[in-house]
Amino acid sequence: MDELEERRRRIREKIKRRSSPELFGIVLVALIFAFLLFTSLPGEEKAEQAPAQTQEKAVEQERVQQTPSLSPETSPSVVSPISMPAPSIKIYSPKNTTYNTSTPLLSFIVAGSNLDTVLLSVDGGENITLPHDGTIAKIDFAKGYPLFIEDFSGRAKRWSGSGFKVTNGEYVSSKGDVVAGNENWDDYCVEAKVNIKSGKNVAYLGLRWKDGIFYGIHTFSGRINEIKLVKSPPYTLLISAQTNIKRNKWHTWKICAEKNNIRAYIDGIKYIEYIDNVNPNLQGKIRIIAENTLAHFDDIVVYKPLSNGLHSLTIFANNTAGNASSATVFFAVNTTSVEEIKDKDAGMRETLRKEGFEVTLKYFEIRKEVKVYPNALKQEQYAEIKTQSVLTLQVKNIEETEKPFKLEPTAVMVDDLGNQYQMRVYKYTDVSNQIEQVTIYPGVTREGVILFDPVSLEAKKLTLYLYINGIKYTFVFNPFSS
Repeated sequence: MDELEERRRRIREKIKRRSSPELFGIVLVALIFAFLLFTSLPGEEKAEQAPAQTQEKAVEQERVQQTPSLSPETSPSVVSPISMPAPSIKIYSPKNTTYNTSTPLLSFIVAGSNLDTVLLSVDGGENITLPHDGTIAKIDFAKGYPLFIEDFSGRAKRWSGSGFKVTNGEYVSSKGDVVAGNENWDDYCVEAKVNIKSGKNVAYLGLRWKDGIFYGIHTFSGRINEIKLVKSPPYTLLISAQTNIKRNKWHTWKICAEKNNIRAYIDGIKYIEYIDNVNPNLQGKIRIIAENTLAHFDDIVVYKPLSNGLHSLTIFANNTAGNASSATVFFAVNTTSVEEIKDKDAGMRETLRKEGFEVTLKYFEIRKEVKVYPNALKQEQYAEIKTQSVLTLQVKNIEETEKPFKLEPTAVMVDDLGNQYQMRVYKYTDVSNQIEQVTIYPGVTREGVILFDPVSLEAKKLTLYLYINGIKYTFVFNPFSS
């Protein structure tokens, strides 16, 4: 028994020595397996979530890529203001200088994507809304202190009435009547480009429309080259005049009112001046009419003169993203010297300034023989010798825009003996330096001669009545002192 028990004890110890490391290894393996199993569970969850998050990111990226860019059909709220820069503003005129006209030209351009509002202000006064097509607001026809500007580049929202529609940037009607502006406007000019296409040729441009009463100039039925100044209602003919209006051609019409004085111009030439002493209408809006006539109107501006002194012009513009720009220019008006001499007579080699021109008599030749030909061939055998008096004239455009230059009505001279001498214009002659009667551009000086019937050699004093675009310039001089 003792021996048997001893053998059992040795076997148990041997088993104990052999099994302890194995058990430890088994336990260690079990622990490692448990750890790996535990840590693998979060990893599997992340692995399952990753594809879902990647898919959401892809959807978001696709949504951003499909967000529409700004266009007239899309909402500006989806576009970052950073992607739409503020409008650019370029002012060409007026410049920082002094003008000797009370109506200097205003010329500028505003450009940018999705323009919202474009405003103009003179001397910090009331803002004037300017038309635009959403991209460009371009003004090169406004003058002085503008009250209203319309070029029909957008919709004609500021006009009331019927019969007119905007077509290709022009206001068109064959039977229409519309008004615009402020019924408290008093002294101002309204200027418009007018093209009469067909029909009975009756088109109106009017001012001071209030309580149904207004002044207007209009072409006459069947006589497109005649304008009438009327006061309506009732229809009252005040005065008429022959003009150079032609069908299918753009002409600049202008009518001005200063208290009870009404003046009308076509292409810069004054054809009508009338003083209304019978209950004059002193305030009102502008009005345009077409009666059984296809008429196109464009570039309408209402303005009044500026006083002498320093002035400012400010342009403001913004876009639909809320980005804005502004620009201000300062300039001066000084017409004092012009006002001092404009109604006085001048002599030889003296200068008169009126309506944007400086006019000077340079030289007078009392007798000169000139050859006049019957046609452009200038054949000497058919030449006619004429004795003429020759006056050398110098004209300078002192405004900031081109101006028409026409010696209309015809100039005349009167001597101290009671004789009158007419101006003569010969188409085919050997006098090559007759002054050219066409447009004169800003700052340009034109010089040439005009011919008159021969002045009496016994005259001691001549008075020249010279008309440029309907404006009279008077010069008095000795015919032998030049």
